[in-house]
Amino acid sequence: MFENSSFVEVEELRIKFGSDKDLDISKHEFIYGSENYLEALIQGSGKKGNFLKPEIFLGEKLIAWGCFQELVLYREDLNELGRLFASDSKFSLRLESLFKLLVHIGNGRKGIRILIAGNAQVSGPYGVFFKSDVNEEMQAKVWSQVLRTCDALKGPYSIILAKEFKESQSLIFQSLKKIGYRQIQSLPIMTMNIDQHWTDFEHYLTSMSSKYRIRTKAARKKGKKVKRVIWGVEEIKANKNEIYALYENVYEKARFRLYKMEAEYFIALKENLGDSMIFQAYLIDEKLIGFSTLVLHESHADAHLIGLDYEANRQYSLYQNVLYDYVEAAISKGIQKIDFGRTAMEIKSTVGAVPEEMRVMVKIRNTLLDGVTCILMENASPRKWVQRHPFKEDNIAELD
Repeated sequence: MFENSSFVEVEELRIKFGSDKDLDISKHEFIYGSENYLEALIQGSGKKGNFLKPEIFLGEKLIAWGCFQELVLYREDLNELGRLFASDSKFSLRLESLFKLLVHIGNGRKGIRILIAGNAQVSGPYGVFFKSDVNEEMQAKVWSQVLRTCDALKGPYSIILAKEFKESQSLIFQSLKKIGYRQIQSLPIMTMNIDQHWTDFEHYLTSMSSKYRIRTKAARKKGKKVKRVIWGVEEIKANKNEIYALYENVYEKARFRLYKMEAEYFIALKENLGDSMIFQAYLIDEKLIGFSTLVLHESHADAHLIGLDYEANRQYSLYQNVLYDYVEAAISKGIQKIDFGRTAMEIKSTVGAVPEEMRVMVKIRNTLLDGVTCILMENASPRKWVQRHPFKEDNIAELD
């Protein structure tokens, strides 16, 4: 549940930690900033940490709010973290193993206290949400003061992870550097602008070059044997165990991960978001072989968690069809942009996604660990991948 406290005065800002149901934040452009989604996130996270909800006021006026998560990880939890850094060099892999070992030794039986200032389950700038009239200078001040206040009142934390910031948010980036944060070398988020001239999937296909149009049609042909059904709350509840097993398949293969969600998350997500979340089931002979979730914001969509049977994936090009189905849904609903997240970048680029750099910042209390992190950052060489260009040149110009 949310921590509660009275207001804290920080210069001209007033910061409160709580959950004020009277705040009118439900109509915010990003669903991830709404009370409905935050309640689903809390339910789905189970016992994995405690949530802090900072509310920031300038005088009596609410100007920002957020949702941060505290995690306490013990030695047996470290492997669940997956890879921490983008580099695949042997040197970086050894340093990363040393990093995890030092974290454990440095914290002993108490476990590692981590504050995630952002959403651990989605990619994007969903740590603090601002009212539309808050300028970047004030946003930078809010981020700096909120993180310092969290650490002073709720900490101390071994690690604070602040995620994520667009490259254009330089004032926020600089304000965090001044209070001891450094940037983690992270992979870009794959995003796709939807051409507003596309009226249906066939129109999308005609914008592709011949090579990629042939590949797309081949994948769609394999996927025709798969039955697609939009599920509501009752269907998700009835198939909860099968859904979770497929989700775990994907989670275990994920390169970057912080913690696994509970099976109840998918139920809570549909209950709380309603038509703003599309749960699509993929069936062969009425057996569930995969699912996808798509979160609809005001002007863009977020390709959220999925689940796959990997044997069926090979047979029916299931994952690629999930991506195409995301595109088709976006076109039909007039969505302007899809956020595909960080994984499987090359295959996502074959659909039309392009990389968008986002900054992740970290502050580590232990001096030795901070030094190891610094070395990792200086020697980071992100995994190489090939950006594909599926559209004809004239269509690329239009999408840009």
